[in-house]
Amino acid sequence: MEEKSKKDHRILLNQGEENELEVFGYRTQNLRRALCLTASVLTCGVLPLVFYWRPQWRVWANCIPCPLQEADTVLLRTTDEFQKYMRKKVICLYLSTLKCPVSKNLEESLVADHRSVINHAILKPELKVRYIQVQKIRYVWDNLEKRFQKVGLLEDSHSCYDIHHTFGLGLTGEEQEVRRLVCGPNAIEVEIQPIWKLLVKQVLNPFYVFQAFTLTLWLSQGYIDYSVAIIVLSVISIVLSVYDLRQQSVKLHNLVEDHNKVQVVIIVKGKGLQELESRLLVPGDILILPGKLSLPCDAVLIDGSCVVNEGMLTGESIPVTKTPLPDTDSTMPWKSHSSEDYRKHVLFCGTEVIQVKPSGQGPVKAVVLQTGYNTAKGDLVRSILYPRPLNFKLYSDAFKFIVFLGFLGVVGFFYALGIYINHGVSPKDTATMALLLFSVTVPPVLPAALTIGIVYAQKRLMKKKIFCISPQRINMCGQINLVCFDKTGTLTEDGLDLWGTVPTADNCFQEVHSFALDKTLPWGPLCAAMASCHSLILLDGTIQGDPLDLKMFEGTAWIMEDCNVDYGKFGMSFSNIIIKPGPKASWSPVEAITILRQFPFSSSLQRMSVVAQLAGEDHFHVYMKGAPEMLAKFCRSETYINIGNGSVPPGEKGSCYHFAMSGKSFQVLFQHFNSLLPKILVNGTVFARMSPGQKSNLVEEFQKLNYCVGMCGDGANDCGALKMAHAGISLSEQEASVASPFTSKTANIECVPHLIKEGRAALVSSFGVFKYLTMYGIIQFVGTSLLYWQLQLFGNYQYFMQDIAITLMVCLTMSLTHAYPKLAPYRPAGQLLSPSLLFSVFLNTCFTCTVQIYAFLSVKQQPWYCEVYKYSECFLDNQHNFSTNMSLERNWTGNATLIPGSILSYESTTLWPITTINCITIAFIFSKGKPFRKPIYTNYIFSFLLISALSLTVFILFSDFQDIYRGMELLPTITSWRVSILVTALTQFCVAFFVEDAILQNREFWQLIKKVFGFYSKSQYRNWQKKLAEDSTWPPTNRTDYSDDGKNGFYINRGYESSEQIRKEKLEWGGRATEEHFWTRL
Repeated sequence: MEEKSKKDHRILLNQGEENELEVFGYRTQNLRRALCLTASVLTCGVLPLVFYWRPQWRVWANCIPCPLQEADTVLLRTTDEFQKYMRKKVICLYLSTLKCPVSKNLEESLVADHRSVINHAILKPELKVRYIQVQKIRYVWDNLEKRFQKVGLLEDSHSCYDIHHTFGLGLTGEEQEVRRLVCGPNAIEVEIQPIWKLLVKQVLNPFYVFQAFTLTLWLSQGYIDYSVAIIVLSVISIVLSVYDLRQQSVKLHNLVEDHNKVQVVIIVKGKGLQELESRLLVPGDILILPGKLSLPCDAVLIDGSCVVNEGMLTGESIPVTKTPLPDTDSTMPWKSHSSEDYRKHVLFCGTEVIQVKPSGQGPVKAVVLQTGYNTAKGDLVRSILYPRPLNFKLYSDAFKFIVFLGFLGVVGFFYALGIYINHGVSPKDTATMALLLFSVTVPPVLPAALTIGIVYAQKRLMKKKIFCISPQRINMCGQINLVCFDKTGTLTEDGLDLWGTVPTADNCFQEVHSFALDKTLPWGPLCAAMASCHSLILLDGTIQGDPLDLKMFEGTAWIMEDCNVDYGKFGMSFSNIIIKPGPKASWSPVEAITILRQFPFSSSLQRMSVVAQLAGEDHFHVYMKGAPEMLAKFCRSETYINIGNGSVPPGEKGSCYHFAMSGKSFQVLFQHFNSLLPKILVNGTVFARMSPGQKSNLVEEFQKLNYCVGMCGDGANDCGALKMAHAGISLSEQEASVASPFTSKTANIECVPHLIKEGRAALVSSFGVFKYLTMYGIIQFVGTSLLYWQLQLFGNYQYFMQDIAITLMVCLTMSLTHAYPKLAPYRPAGQLLSPSLLFSVFLNTCFTCTVQIYAFLSVKQQPWYCEVYKYSECFLDNQHNFSTNMSLERNWTGNATLIPGSILSYESTTLWPITTINCITIAFIFSKGKPFRKPIYTNYIFSFLLISALSLTVFILFSDFQDIYRGMELLPTITSWRVSILVTALTQFCVAFFVEDAILQNREFWQLIKKVFGFYSKSQYRNWQKKLAEDSTWPPTNRTDYSDDGKNGFYINRGYESSEQIRKEKLEWGGRATEEHFWTRL
């Protein structure tokens, strides 16, 4: 019973898909809700803020678990490594609100399609439908299956027969009303977020909330200048972020706005044609295609054919011919009936119908398949609104570092509590000083500093005409170690020139016909095939279509004409195209060729064909073209040459080798030999004839091997792979490539090294800034903790110079250093928790602690030292020993009592220049140039600021001006002590610089350490490379491997086995004569 309850409480949504979610049912309990409201008031809004950050806590606090059928609230959790939670309310719809009467009869279906989830979702006799809205998609509760199911689409289980006969006559008006209520409007609406809402989201970021707490504390202690500066910087940062988000929202809204304003004509069962707004369309409607039209939904063509421009979908503005779904009695799902080519029957939302060809039995008709965000365009928009979360070590490691700094702050908090309580300080002052020390460790400038480097990199990329919609991915580009390039249109030019043809006659190849000599192609079967076997169309007097088809057709010098002829007697009624010899064409005995029927290119069949009729003949000709290995199946064996497979020479097994495979081979490995796939991929170089889905799968499989994958494509059929990759670069500006993180206006692959170089520079800059801010917090923490020992702290202007004049300026300018022009053969470290970075922070912390503690104790041993805050008379009597300036001495003598006792001390006078110079020198040390960035001196602003800050600090240290000392709250000391302070600070710099540059940043040193201690990369691809290098049997040269999927499938290496051997092994395997087998050529 308990197991059934758990099962009813939890289900999987979109099982097996990329956006798979766990759904948990909860019911709100009034008592819990009242307690939470009370607690929210008592905590002054802190509890609602926590609930905003952790929605699952809100659900757990207000609700109790229950079966999903009874839930009024659901908690959704992603099944990926992020385990992100979302809270959704269950919304109820009542069909009784419809104008048309609705039957409450339990046995009567409200929609004609008995398989529809809508029938199962309506609870009778209440006529109620329960649903949730997740990422713009509506899911209704299926009372039969006991789970949430997607609505707004026709079920894939329908057969061709169902689509033609269940929906072929249209829906009744009553059924349309029911579907509109349950499925929602056919609209892709992107809300322009109000500025106040964007502002609240930014301000409620946990770091900004902590920043507000810190600044409030500092302002209460009179530290106004720095606090105001940080507030101004934060406000500017928030305003810029809100502006950027608002602009993106407006741009996306404008992109889809016209989609919702299309007037369409549909067929209503029993009423005939009806014109209405496209937002009122529902799945199952019959859509009439009168001519040119921007499709407002996904639909399957059932009558007539049409030509569409799928540039929005594929990125290629090439006309595509769509053919009607066959009207067969088959019961198999309609997509399975057409295999991978079901798309040739589907009209996708957002694409443009540019030409229609009625069948002669009425207008061109299509059944609405999907509406709203379920459509192809809706999916594209959703991928922009809800991008795939980044799993980048930098961000997770950054969080761990902040947690560590926060823990250090907690230690400081209790340390301060102990010190001040021990000295009998009032509880209020004790708490204030403890919180001050706690806030020192996490610099409030951290979020702006981490963002600024990415902003600079983005601007540099824009100058190179590379645009980015996901700036966080720029750092990720610094870790790319594998780039996949689409070949056609990316590595090759968009168009190809026709060099020549090799005709055949009498089963022999003839002489090459070269087009370079401007000779026309002589008449023959090859000329007829080139003139007719294509998918070209005549649109407004211009021939349009695939560039390769166009080149081949132009090579014949024939011309094209439209001719509307009814060939109903042959069972083919289409608007036909006539091909005639042009003025420059060679002599032909045929006056014209009529293309009666086109079978467009099929990616699964890898061929296309046409049925044509030559003028003066009463029979038909079929012309076909496609991949050689596919066409060979239709040819007599003596008419083609069988080119043997290449193989690995026996003597070169241990040497470098590469694998090349086709999409089919990849699919076989993917489905049946998954354990073999990593071995192939680590040495895979060429993946030919890959479908869009296979490209995405390939990128994902590379990612599973821990590669950081870049993908460069023309935005055609590789949009999925571009979105899947860590860094997808589209060379197209078509709408389909909008979801790609990067877009290059330079249509070649030179953008790839530019992006990698800028990514590496941005990554190194982010690491440098993070290390600097970590050390800056530790430096101030150590110095302040030492002064707390005697109930003191640095002065406001001492902090101000470190915080504003040095740290803030460093963070704003350190990342201005440009990328190094030459691409290094290795990547920078990709983890903040790498040994070199951890040792860097640890050793610099040790140096800082050692020097500051030494200075703190040494000053107490000086003969002129006295505890100013305890013995002011001793201080006044000894002033003449410290200063060479009598006016300064008189001023200090007369006004010493005006300086706060908790600040004025020899300890703070000694520690301040040491900590300040330390902040300057570590900024220099962490600004490494070559091999990923240009040298530091090329960053003129940063170099000038460092030199200026160092000069100013040394000037203050050695000056004897009373106004400077009073303003900075320092005490004058003897010159020799000041010199020793400077020498100490510079010695620390020299030691730290040597350790950082000669040891910690020495790549050869770390490689030697790894080799000596046997440390190896944990990356999957590195492990596979190591295993395969040690495997003497790899690659296999004379071996058959059997699938472990329980289907007795196997693959064979055709380069080493004859067909006789294959048949023999088949008989031995399981003793059966007939057996399903899978093979691939490697």
